[in-house]
Amino acid sequence: MGVFDDIRDKVMSFRKGISNLFYFFNVIWRYRDFDYDFMLSIEKRIMQSMQKYFETSNIAEGNDETARELKLCLSVLDEMEKCTEYWYAEEKEGHKPIKVINTNNAPDKIKELIKNKDMPHNRAFQYDWYEYKCWRLYNLIRCHKMKTWWD
Repeated sequence: MGVFDDIRDKVMSFRKGISNLFYFFNVIWRYRDFDYDFMLSIEKRIMQSMQKYFETSNIAEGNDETARELKLCLSVLDEMEKCTEYWYAEEKEGHKPIKVINTNNAPDKIKELIKNKDMPHNRAFQYDWYEYKCWRLYNLIRCHKMKTWWD
C-alpha cells in the first residue's frame, strides 16, 4: 500500500508541475532581469493562482478576510504596474491628469515639492509618492497577513 501511495503522490506532483509550467509560461517567457516589473508580474500571477485556489479549496471556505486581502493585493499590483503608464500618458502635451493623488500623509518635504506648481516635475513627485504608497501597502499585507492565509 505504501509503495502505491508514493507512486500516486509522485504522479500527482508531476501533473501539478506540468500544469504550473503551462500556467506560468507567458510570465516566465517575458521575464527579464533588468526591471522590477517582471518580478511583480510573477508575483501577480502567483496571487491570481492563490486566489483561484482559495476560491475552490475547503481551506479558505468562509474566510472572507483572506479573499479580501488577496483581491487588495491584486489591485495594488495592478496600480503599481500602471504607475509609470500614468506618468508617461500625462507627459503628452495637453493631457489631463489621470489620477488625483492623496498627499495628506506625505512628509513635509514631499508636500512642498508637490505644492510648488512652478516646478517642472511637480506631477512626477505625486506619482512617486503614489507608487511609494502602493509598495508600502503591498509589502505590509505580505509581511503581516500572508502567513495567516493558510491558517
